[in-house]
Amino acid sequence: MAQTPDEKTYVEIPFIEQLTGLGWDHIEGDIDVPYLTERDSFRDVLLTGRLRTAIKKINLDDEGKPWLDDDRVNEVVSRLERI
Repeated sequence: MAQTPDEKTYVEIPFIEQLTGLGWDHIEGDIDVPYLTERDSFRDVLLTGRLRTAIKKINLDDEGKPWLDDDRVNEVVSRLERI
């Protein structure tokens, strides 16, 4: 007897394909091993390492150099973690 297609078939897989097509990275995870998804715990919502890198990358001065120092980046991440 064939299984009925589920949410993963109709929603998750097509959405992952759409995002990877737009240039996003897909991290294949494991429901029991949080470090495979670049976090210490599944309670962590943000991938802080990637977030810090992205904040610096998108905040460049007129010469194309990052203008935010580590203290400012840490403040941004801290505010996002408290939301």
